[in-house]
Amino acid sequence: MVDGEQAAARTCTLSDVSQSGARLVLAEDEELPDQFLLLLSANGGARRRCQVIWRDGTSVGVKFALG
Repeated sequence: MVDGEQAAARTCTLSDVSQSGARLVLAEDEELPDQFLLLLSANGGARRRCQVIWRDGTSVGVKFALG
């Protein structure tokens, strides 16, 4: 989800997770918006608001935003 609007789903693997952020490995080399809502479960019950802090090909580092 981006800015409260549902966006095209992208497949990724969540790795190197901490309380403050994570590394996402995208299935394809595609652009992610600078801020988005990461759904951590199929029904969207678990989610984190994310801000991209670095990009390297299919790997993206995100910081979990508070609130």
